[in-house]
Amino acid sequence: MSNEYPFASMRDSFDLSAYFVVGPQDCKDRPLTEVIDQALHGGATFIQLRAKGADASELTEMARDIAQIIEDNEKSDSVAFVIDDRADVVWQARRKGIKVDGVHIGQSDMEPREARALLGDEAIVGLSAETESLVRLINELPDGCIDYIGAGPLHVSSTKPEASVGGNDGSGKTLDAAQINTICSASEFPVVVGGGVTAADMAMLAGTKAAGWFAVSAIAGAEDPEAATREMVSGWKAVRADERHGYAPRIVTHTPATDTQAAQEGSAAAGAEATEKKFTNAKDAKDAQKLAKQQRVDIAARGSKQRDKAHIRKTKSVPFSYEYGSYDLEVPYTEIKLSDTPGVGPNAPFHDYNTEGPKCDPKEGLKPLRLDWIRDRGDIEDYEGRRRNLQDDGKRAIKRGRATKEWRGRTHQPMRAKDHPVTQMWYARHGIITPEMQYVATRENCDVELVRSELAAGRAVMPCNINHPEAEPMIIGIRLPHQAQRQHGQFGRHLLHR
Repeated sequence: MSNEYPFASMRDSFDLSAYFVVGPQDCKDRPLTEVIDQALHGGATFIQLRAKGADASELTEMARDIAQIIEDNEKSDSVAFVIDDRADVVWQARRKGIKVDGVHIGQSDMEPREARALLGDEAIVGLSAETESLVRLINELPDGCIDYIGAGPLHVSSTKPEASVGGNDGSGKTLDAAQINTICSASEFPVVVGGGVTAADMAMLAGTKAAGWFAVSAIAGAEDPEAATREMVSGWKAVRADERHGYAPRIVTHTPATDTQAAQEGSAAAGAEATEKKFTNAKDAKDAQKLAKQQRVDIAARGSKQRDKAHIRKTKSVPFSYEYGSYDLEVPYTEIKLSDTPGVGPNAPFHDYNTEGPKCDPKEGLKPLRLDWIRDRGDIEDYEGRRRNLQDDGKRAIKRGRATKEWRGRTHQPMRAKDHPVTQMWYARHGIITPEMQYVATRENCDVELVRSELAAGRAVMPCNINHPEAEPMIIGIRLPHQAQRQHGQFGRHLLHR
């Protein structure tokens, strides 16, 4: 399996000016993603997940939720996201297509060279340093190894009380502007300073050579994380405005190991191109990832017994009119291209039943295919449905304590029957041939009267809930052509096994 991480590297575009470090333990029993969401609204430019007690599985799920919150705020291309210490989790998350931009490691964690070799040249690697001497040692690392330094603590920090500048000699000495400038001057990498940072420190920090500040408790522990972040960002910008730091010198030296399957598949050039292209927009990246996956499936199918057939979803326009309206029904079918017959010539494509379903953006949903058909009959009415709750969004929404912001599609007004049932069986029993019936008759390649009579007799059913107008009509019944074919196939297999 090749590396499927579809996002463009942020190594030359991250912004350290407002760096928020946070984990579940910092949030005063509030959902982690809610605090991060508020910090993003307040102007946070960089997010680090630090959850020392979490295992790899828990960290990966947290990372998935945080990446989604950043995407919901439309900041996937401007706010970098890293995980503290766990380069293995970063590697796993990136392999799963989760937008984690890199790792932040300490002096006692994985060596920077090893982290870079594991994650490759696309990932951000940050490193903690506490004294000027350590910065000098860090500068001996080869170009391209790390991207920034986290220096501190500015004050003795509640999140790292053991860390004091000056060799941990117990003096409790804190950094001042001169020391920060000395560290920044000694470093070839941008430096972000933190440790007990508050809004009161912004003017001093912004007046130094630091690339930015990092904070934990001042934001995560605040009653209003958004307001706290905004106050700190405003204090920094009052001195530095929108000035951005430089980036570390680097050369491409590390490429994460991948298998050679994609390289061996010459016919997969289009899929390889889609996989290799990198995106800053999260939606485009996910769309490309899905396309590449489908192309790999198609390539695998061509290597099987059906390699001489190309399956293409098309639609046939079928005019339909009855007393309630006239429509052009776009009925899907699968066109299967057949190879030429030796000595005879080309064969026309074979048209088969299509079960694939239409494509759509998951955040916008399917188009309401049948909405006009339903409303034009005049036998339904709108009503006030119940309010949305967290259970509707699944376990992850319940866990993080807030609903997703992903949905951008049509808001559906619930409908119900007025004077009689609005099932396809009711219409069939009253001699009404509906657009839904014509649709499935075309799909099944049979006469529409067969569809109506089977529904009326109760020998067939059509799942056509009026509150799911996006669903393509289909029918289940023993006398329908494709149902009969499946039954015949099962009967034949049964005889073979006797």
